[in-house]
Amino acid sequence: MKTTRLDERSERSPKYRPGINESSEIRWRVIGLSRSVSTLVSKSGETNSMDMSDQLFDVYLSASNKQTSQLKLYCFIFHQDERIRARVAENPRVPATCLAQLAVDDSPEVRISVADNPCTPMWLLELLARDEHPDVRYAIAENANIPLHLLEFLTRDEHPYVADRAGKTLGRLQSLRTNLPGIRRCA
Repeated sequence: MKTTRLDERSERSPKYRPGINESSEIRWRVIGLSRSVSTLVSKSGETNSMDMSDQLFDVYLSASNKQTSQLKLYCFIFHQDERIRARVAENPRVPATCLAQLAVDDSPEVRISVADNPCTPMWLLELLARDEHPDVRYAIAENANIPLHLLEFLTRDEHPYVADRAGKTLGRLQSLRTNLPGIRRCA
């Protein structure tokens, strides 16, 4: 009886999948993107998994690249995949107008990415501190780079986890502030 090695390219091998590049498959697993058939259907109605997956992967990488033009970043904010929009929201080169558009996105993950962007304007942070989704407010409450008045505002949040996290972040910042002069004297 002949045994088939798993790495052989034969139709009997469980690893054999025609049309899928293995290096592309590994890249997809690393970044956690799923390649469902619905997202891989081309305009003609045929599935072309390798071409479409590589295109989506390229968009994913381009969305976070600091060298990507602002025009491309603007186009990416309307992408159907929320992970692409979240990557754009994390990019420090994205214009404030794009961040404003992403701050009202349906996905809380995208809004969290806007709050984590170091270039997000203060008025957007204040808007996100009043977001309806507690995960967005929680992300702001655990970010030590958020202005103190927003953290103090979040300590009075209706959601106990958000209020508790904002209090802990404030406490951590205050302890750093009191320990900082001692560190400077030693140096």
